Amino acid sequence: MSMMEAIEAAYPLVKMFSLPGVGNENTRRHIELGVKGEPEQVESAFGKMLAGLDRFKAEYANG
Repeated sequence: MSMMEAIEAAYPLVKMFSLPGVGNENTRRHIELGVKGEPEQVESAFGKMLAGLDRFKAEYANG
């Protein structure tokens, strides 16, 4: 089970999304990740997503 699937299973009122970004001369290729849905579950699910990215030692910007 992927991290996104695990988060959606733990928080059934949220949906996660990932959008590829091709980049340009000012930004490199990237993936935008997010969580939408019931606000209280979104907050918890987003924190779990960031913790997962930290475990993978992924580089990310929050904002």
